Amino acid sequence: MNKTSSSFHMKIGIKLRCYPDSQLKQLIHQTAGNNRFIYNYFLNLKNIKYQENKTSLSYHDCSALLPSLKNSVFAFQKDSTEHIDFMTISGHDFNLLKRNYFLKSGFSTSIQFALKSLDNAFNNFFKNKGKVGYPQFKKKNSADSITITPNNWKFVHIFTNNRLPNLGSNSKTKDNIQNFLIDNCGKTPSIYDYLLYFSGCEQPLKIQLDGRDFNPATISKINLSYNAAGQYFITFLADEDIHNLKVKNILKNNENYLKLSDPVTGEYYPIHTAIDLGIKNTLNIRSIQKNSGLNNNYLEKKLKGLNRHNKKLRRYQQNLSRKKKGSHNYNKQRIKVAKLHQKMVNIRTDFYHQESTRIVLESDKVIVENLHIKGMVKNKRNAKNISQQGWGQFLSMLKYKSQWYGKTLIEADRFFPSSKICSHCKQYNPNVKREDKWVCE
Repeated sequence: MNKTSSSFHMKIGIKLRCYPDSQLKQLIHQTAGNNRFIYNYFLNLKNIKYQENKTSLSYHDCSALLPSLKNSVFAFQKDSTEHIDFMTISGHDFNLLKRNYFLKSGFSTSIQFALKSLDNAFNNFFKNKGKVGYPQFKKKNSADSITITPNNWKFVHIFTNNRLPNLGSNSKTKDNIQNFLIDNCGKTPSIYDYLLYFSGCEQPLKIQLDGRDFNPATISKINLSYNAAGQYFITFLADEDIHNLKVKNILKNNENYLKLSDPVTGEYYPIHTAIDLGIKNTLNIRSIQKNSGLNNNYLEKKLKGLNRHNKKLRRYQQNLSRKKKGSHNYNKQRIKVAKLHQKMVNIRTDFYHQESTRIVLESDKVIVENLHIKGMVKNKRNAKNISQQGWGQFLSMLKYKSQWYGKTLIEADRFFPSSKICSHCKQYNPNVKREDKWVCE
C-alpha cells in the first residue's frame, strides 16, 4: 500500500548556517583564493599547450604538476624592475617572500577539487558544444565555496573527548568501527553529540542545527561557503538512510494513506496532482482521487512578500549607485543590498520547500509541465516576474522529494494541448484560445 516504508541509502547534502571564528574565516578565504589560482593557472597552461603543440593536458597530467607548483615561487619582485637577490635578502623581504608559498596555506585537500572542476568544465564543453561555452577564467567575487575531505577535519565527542573515526572515508577497518562504537557509548553517533574541528583551527565550528539528525561518521565531503552578505554555510555530504532522516514526514504520509482509505474495505484510491505554474498565482494545484469522488480539490498558492522587498531593493540599489566604488560607505551599502537579496531568496526557498513537501506527501502521482524557462525569460515585459518566481528551483525540489518518498513524477510535454482537451470526455477542440473558457460540446 505504501512504498515509502522501505528504506534505502543515498547521498544527501545537508546545508546549515555556521559561524566561523576569524582563524577559520582566514583559512576559508585563503583556500578559495588558492582554488581560483589553480583553476586559472591550469586553464592558461592548457590554452598554451594546445596553441603550441595541439596537445591537451589531462586531469592526471595537471595533478602530477601540483607538488612542484606548491613549492615554487611565483614571479616575486621587490618592485617592477628589480628582482630580489636571494644572497642578501633582508628579514622584511624574506617574510614577503614566504607569503608567496601561499598554496601551502589553507586546506590541502581542496585544491584537487579545483582541478576536477576545470576537468568537468572541459568535459561539459566538448559534450554539449553550442550549449555550453568554453571555460573562462575565474574572478574574485564576494561569494565563493570550497570542498574538503576527511583529512582536514575531525569530530570530537562532547563528553568523552574521543575522536570519531570517519567511516565515510577509506578507513573502514574493524578497529575504527570498534573505536567509534566505544567513543559513542555503543550507540549510533549523532551530530548533536560531537564538535567539529578543522585542521589549523583551535576552536570548534559553531553550527546552527535545525532538528535534522544524522550520523557524522558517514560524511564523505564538507563544503564551506559564504555569500555576498557575509553569511557562512556548511554542507555535509552524508550517506544516510532516507527512512531515518525523514521519519516525521513518512509518519504524516502513512496517516494520509489511512485517512483517505475506505473505512469499510480498507481500499485506497491513488491521488493524482496536477500543477500549473504561473505569475499571478505561483502554483495552481488540482488534486483528484482516482475512481473515487472523495477528493477533488483546487488550490491557488501565491508567493508573497517579494513585491514589498522589491521596492526596498530599488531604493537600496539607487543609494549604492551614488557611492564611490571601493569606499567604505560603498561596501556598507553593498552588504545591505546583498542581505536583502538573501532575504528574498529565503522567502522563496521556504515557500517552495513547504509546498513541495506537502504536495509529495499528499499525492501518489504528480504531473507538472516541462517549461522552457530560458525562452520565456526573453520576453522583456515578464522577464523579471518569471525570474523571481524561481520555477526551476521548485521543479528540482519535486524531483528529488518524489524520489525520496517513492512517488511518481511526470513531466508533461510543453507542446501538449491540455487546455484544448476536455478533462472528462477527452474531446479535442482546436479553436479554443488562451483567453477562452473551455465549454465542452
